[in-house]
Amino acid sequence: MLSAARFLIVSLAFGFLIQSALAQEPSKTDAKPDYSKEAFIIEQTSTRIAFENDGSGSRESSARIRIQSDAGVQRYGLLTFSYQNLTESVDINYVRVQKPDGSMVPTPAENTQDMAAEITREAPFYSDLREKHVAVKGLSVGDVLEFQAHWHGTKPLAPGQFWYAYNFSHDGIILREQLQISVPRDRPVKWKSPDAKPAITEEGARRVFTWTSSQLEHKSSEQEKTETETKLYQAARGRFPPADVQISTFQSWEEVGRVESRTGAVALASRWLLGCFRIVRLNPVWLDSVSCSRSSNRTGRFPASGSRKRHTPP
Repeated sequence: MLSAARFLIVSLAFGFLIQSALAQEPSKTDAKPDYSKEAFIIEQTSTRIAFENDGSGSRESSARIRIQSDAGVQRYGLLTFSYQNLTESVDINYVRVQKPDGSMVPTPAENTQDMAAEITREAPFYSDLREKHVAVKGLSVGDVLEFQAHWHGTKPLAPGQFWYAYNFSHDGIILREQLQISVPRDRPVKWKSPDAKPAITEEGARRVFTWTSSQLEHKSSEQEKTETETKLYQAARGRFPPADVQISTFQSWEEVGRVESRTGAVALASRWLLGCFRIVRLNPVWLDSVSCSRSSNRTGRFPASGSRKRHTPP
């Protein structure tokens, strides 16, 4: 009887020790992903847009990017901020590099050049598109790049109306991407974002839509190939997927007609409406505004507000 009791006690104690050890061992699902081999990691990117009833608006774009290889330095060593000279201006609030020891290296204003956009050489129709090129000072592997720019609308394309379209980035690892659009609270707007529902809040006289996204893993090469082939096939037939987020004050085609009669801006409004509701993409005039050296991932109400050609601030 005594031996049996001792055996039971020892068995229980051994089982308890095993259970405790297993409980303390982190599960594989809780393990943090290994991004050490990535050329860069976009730790945070934010786009904040505010529209007014008269059709004017402003946009602020900021990002924080960790550079982990020479390829990352090459990609983000030159930033390009695009804008449409006739309807907006852009101010670069800061471009700076945080070193591993915590010190900051700001990029001086003389590192910025304002020039005609590359597209104007082949398409004179876009002759008012301009770019501010910023050569980032002191960027090296192991650094964190931070930048922020602000676009100010100086002349609404269609007075009394506004619209915007945005695509979340799927380029590289992005820990957090946020889009915030603020509109007058009492202004009726139409919006669509089938795959990402916004948080909608009211702040005084404003209604604020906030979308949050992330890209924590790469697509397989086979998946990327299939998606690219599908997009090329659809593009050859004039069909493109709608943007991830779309918002507009236009309530009907009749309103678009009234805009045409007043301002002649129906072509621009129609492009946006078609992109939203007829699966036809926006014209290249809808470039997003910051680039690095890749493809565009955003389109917007401010023509020249949002592309990624060199590095567009994400």
